[in-house]
Amino acid sequence: MGYYIDLASAEWEIKESPEALATIREMPVKYHALKRGGSSTEKWFSWMNDTDIENAETVESVFKQLGFDTTTVEGGFTLDSYNSKTGQEDLFLAVMAPFTKDGSYIEWRGEDGEQWRYSIREGRMFREECEIVWANAQPHVRY
Repeated sequence: MGYYIDLASAEWEIKESPEALATIREMPVKYHALKRGGSSTEKWFSWMNDTDIENAETVESVFKQLGFDTTTVEGGFTLDSYNSKTGQEDLFLAVMAPFTKDGSYIEWRGEDGEQWRYSIREGRMFREECEIVWANAQPHVRY
């Protein structure tokens, strides 16, 4: 069971730095109360073990384990695709917001057709709802 999501479109770039790596490594302790998943005796983020996060060699490696396809770029990496059950990618993206290029965005589509977007402004992540508006109706011209 779970809710499948698909990354519909993205321009999301995260900078690799010692500070970004330290921030993501501290997530298992700092955000323990927010973990979803696991059993009654063990909880984890998005089916990842705490040690995988705490011992990560790069921020990019954590996002790959989350299920993102990435591309290494100068100074960091981009998130290119994701098509799986939703885990806690939103929390990881929000925690990395201060290290994410301003103006970055990811557009998501859920298995039920729901659409939403995350965007970065001044080091903070925002969630935006999708609203489709049908406009400018024109009469059909017969040929």
